[in-house]
Amino acid sequence: MKIKDLKYTYKTDRSTRFYGTDIVTPYGAGREAVHRIESIRRPVRVSAAGGMLTISDVGYTWYQLALRERYFWLSAAFDDGGELIELYFDITGGNDFSDPENPRFRDLYLDIAVAPGGRIRVLDQDELEQALAAGDITQAEHDGAVAHCEALRVWLEAHWREAVAFCRERKDALCCSL
Repeated sequence: MKIKDLKYTYKTDRSTRFYGTDIVTPYGAGREAVHRIESIRRPVRVSAAGGMLTISDVGYTWYQLALRERYFWLSAAFDDGGELIELYFDITGGNDFSDPENPRFRDLYLDIAVAPGGRIRVLDQDELEQALAAGDITQAEHDGAVAHCEALRVWLEAHWREAVAFCRERKDALCCSL
């Protein structure tokens, strides 16, 4: 199981300009950050509906949001022209703020991707089932991941435009501090 953090200390394939700060939102309090990719070993492309999607390359910007007492971690990818590529929600076992400057989370495999036009996809259900079968997660963690993913998916169906607008606004505000 992967442990990920706000500063991307687990990533070694790129260098970024980084700025992070505390935030209070209507959805809860936590920490947000922006990364502008300055160099990368090679662009990161992922499978998406209709083909491959570049989500990380030189000049791209990533906005991240980690909220206390929530079971997701939000990453929003923007291309080198500032256009949204996608919102990406990792479903977590909760976000760990023991290091308040660099919160982290334990990835519980399920993810939700939201395209700029609002198409919502739940990803990696097979990985969740494999992790349960292999004993990497407990039945309670599995069931929690499924429940939190479904609740977030339902919320996004009604509020994806709000989520996109929030990420654009916060990314733009934080980029002024880079």
